[in-house]
Amino acid sequence: MPDSTVGPYHILARLGAGGMGEVLLGHDPRLQRQVALKCLTAVEAQPGDVRARVLREARAAARLNHPNIAGVYDVLEEHGRTFIVMEYVEGETLSARLARGRMPMDDVRRVGRQLASALAAAHAQGVIHRDLKPANIQVARDGSIKVLDFGVAKLSSTRSTGPEAPTEHASAEPTLAGNPGTLIYMSPEQLQKQDVDGRSDIYSAGVILFLMATGQRPFQTDDPVAYAVAVSTTDAPAAASVNPDVPADLSATIARALERDPRNRFQSARELEDALAGSTVDVFGVSARPRRAWALAAAGVAAVLLLAWAGVAIRQRTAPAPAASAPARRAVAVLPLENLSGDPSKGYLATGVAETLTMALSKMPGLTVLSHGEVREETGRERDVRTIARDLDVSFVVDGSVQQAGERLRVTLRVIRPDGTVAWSDAYEDNTAAIFALQRTMAEDLVHQIEGRASAAADLTVPTTANVDALTAYWQGRALLDSAVSDADFRAASASFRQAIAGDPNFALGYAGLADTLWQQYQVTHDGALPRQALEAGLTALRLDAGQPATRVAVATVYQGLGQNDAAADQLRRALELQPSNDDAHRVLARVLMAQGKPDEAIGELQQALAYRPRRWVNYNALGGQYFQLRRLREAAATFQRALEIDPNDARTYASLGAVYAEMGEFNRAIDMSERSVKITPTGLALTNMGTAYYRLGRFTDAVTAYEGAMRLDAKSPLLHGNLGDAYLRVNRNADAAREFALAREGALAALRVNDKDTRAMSRASVFEAKLGLKKEATAHAALAVALAPRDLDVQYKQAVVASLIGDRATALRALGVALTLGFKADEARNDYDLSAIKDSPEFTALLNSHR
Repeated sequence: MPDSTVGPYHILARLGAGGMGEVLLGHDPRLQRQVALKCLTAVEAQPGDVRARVLREARAAARLNHPNIAGVYDVLEEHGRTFIVMEYVEGETLSARLARGRMPMDDVRRVGRQLASALAAAHAQGVIHRDLKPANIQVARDGSIKVLDFGVAKLSSTRSTGPEAPTEHASAEPTLAGNPGTLIYMSPEQLQKQDVDGRSDIYSAGVILFLMATGQRPFQTDDPVAYAVAVSTTDAPAAASVNPDVPADLSATIARALERDPRNRFQSARELEDALAGSTVDVFGVSARPRRAWALAAAGVAAVLLLAWAGVAIRQRTAPAPAASAPARRAVAVLPLENLSGDPSKGYLATGVAETLTMALSKMPGLTVLSHGEVREETGRERDVRTIARDLDVSFVVDGSVQQAGERLRVTLRVIRPDGTVAWSDAYEDNTAAIFALQRTMAEDLVHQIEGRASAAADLTVPTTANVDALTAYWQGRALLDSAVSDADFRAASASFRQAIAGDPNFALGYAGLADTLWQQYQVTHDGALPRQALEAGLTALRLDAGQPATRVAVATVYQGLGQNDAAADQLRRALELQPSNDDAHRVLARVLMAQGKPDEAIGELQQALAYRPRRWVNYNALGGQYFQLRRLREAAATFQRALEIDPNDARTYASLGAVYAEMGEFNRAIDMSERSVKITPTGLALTNMGTAYYRLGRFTDAVTAYEGAMRLDAKSPLLHGNLGDAYLRVNRNADAAREFALAREGALAALRVNDKDTRAMSRASVFEAKLGLKKEATAHAALAVALAPRDLDVQYKQAVVASLIGDRATALRALGVALTLGFKADEARNDYDLSAIKDSPEFTALLNSHR
């Protein structure tokens, strides 16, 4: 047919043929572009109403507009033949690429995300592909893909797909493809001629992902009937079991796409896309043990559940409130100022001026000024000031810009009401050498506008330096710390703060910034030398300027991390004397009080934090964590649910709810919460809770997969090493289990080298030592932890576990009785593998029966 025409298109070549007919390369002289024409010979013998329906469906598919979907340009009939005119994509088909073998994992994710994005766009328009396969995916030279043949898809009667949408039946009237779907890519419901929706395409995408990742089909048989039976009756193998190079999270994603029951798959292509995107976040954790297991298992487990709760995090965030209301107290948030200098390296000026104004305003009695860190987290998500004012629950928002040109510095400021109207604005300009006077003038003007009164300059003086270079270095350090995530980032911030201190050895804020940096660096690197360096810097800052509440909170956080709880409590109470509304101080004090064995007082501090900041997500999260630690599980669940009302998209809260539900024995609900967390942001926190729920359900292989995925995201956590070791035992990988227990023990001992009174780390170390056969060390650590924290039910319970593991039945029963009296749940003990050695004793049964 080359050198002929079809409508306005000149035919250049024959590209190939398929079950539906020929594919031709054409040229559109009107738009000077090449096109692909698909001649649908398969429908030529169909009745006229069927051909008309074909045209309607193809024209409907032409409305799809997505960068990963080959566009449908035209549908026409000529000389009794039906043609669909489509975008011509140069490159090779994915099937040609797969003929060369499996693909690198980054390419699997990249192609998979594009495929899922294309499906999501089509499903949103009501178009189900139904014939998804590598031959219908064209890979361009730049690595982008185009999905072909949406023009031959079955168009459903609704503009949305999914479990809640109307479905189509696979044996409905003939469509363009006649018998759509190549067998190995067809979903079980499609093979069985059941109703299908967008989730059938998700299954097909799962097969393609499996092929890309492993280089082979999910089921190894060439017999069509046997293959159809396998698809309908057998779970697909894990991709990681075929190719060990497949990461655990990717293997889990593929497995979910290949679920036989569409209700268990991703419920939308957008969910699949999100799962393939994958990212990591910092993980904060408090441990509790998931101990329940089913009777079919034979030995013990001491895996841990994690909560996203660790008191004050440097990067706090306040989330959207469920409904706006007038603030009950006068509060102000100074937003990060905009850098208009035309040089990104001058961004530190905007950071520094905003922080200085925040610190100056915080000196005003009766005015709540939100911390720099809290404001930065919120504005990182949304810059609309009305939204920010509502979410932060403030009376005024301050924003503006900074511009440096040579030696001249220009600052503009605005005070904005919650409704978005500007209450006041002004501009300030001077030489950079006059920055100190400029800051004081701006602070005085802001107080006058916000408080409606003037303030003496002395009232607003911020502890600072007369050295411009030192101030500049400090601002640069703050800007670097704001975005720090790696060890190298923290080192760069530390260098700037040390430069500030070198410029002015009496610069208190320079030492405070260094203390913040070193403590955050420790959270990432676990370098045991850093906490004491952070404490030294913080104490120097306090010696030079004792009037900054934030510095006292930072010092208290380090004290608490070092196990010096009395000193931490003293610093926090002094901070609250300076600023009673400082909810960070109340929250850290609650953690200190828990460590001192004063749970009721700790709850009271958190309730005060909520009284001052009733819409702040982190306060609800902390309260839920305290309830969880006290085994007040229903109160914990209710509190975390309240946190979700404030921010329904917070991955950490879903992960914490997963821990709570697992501890309550509601394992399927726990898995659901963990999966929701992972969909938002994959973290070691969520994956380990998911793995623990799988473990307790006896799904040990799934538990290993989840734990290995958690380890990829948080390889330094001793808790996760311990979890993985327990799971390896269940699948008879004893050598791997011993390795993980040794790593877990080393992590716990490293924590003890920083804080030798950390009873949680001490008792965890004792369990790992018992599992490694180190009876003497295990016994000593368990006993010391109990001596230091006799009212801690987890510490008592771990002594029972250690005694059981090493064969000391009397101590195991005694410690178990104490733990049960303190509130430990009898059902958890009853189903704990690690207590197997004492479960056959009548004393064990009597203890549990007496604590129902």
